[in-house]
Amino acid sequence: MFKRWAQMIGEDSWIDDPRFASDEKRVEHSELISARVNAWTATRTSEEALAALDKAAIPSVPLLPPEQALEHPHIRTAGLLGEMDSPGTNKAASHAFVVCVSPWLMCLVGWLQA
Repeated sequence: MFKRWAQMIGEDSWIDDPRFASDEKRVEHSELISARVNAWTATRTSEEALAALDKAAIPSVPLLPPEQALEHPHIRTAGLLGEMDSPGTNKAASHAFVVCVSPWLMCLVGWLQA
């Protein structure tokens, strides 16, 4: 996946670079990787970034603010949340859920937010 990602962001030279030869090496150079991800995402909307990731066969999802997540068609269709009356508000979720991912992935997904 790293090879596809490096090609996608225009860093083909990273594929054979010893600094990025393994997950452990990439962690050692995470500041450089983070800076490059920031530069790449800064020039794209969330939709453009997600489309590029999809084309490169790299799993990705948008990070949505709570109000958009609650209204997302997938959440609605899957019936993951219901609605209930809540004093002082228009509506509230009747179910709670937590999504846990690795810190690096959460950061990457966060960067994709427009």
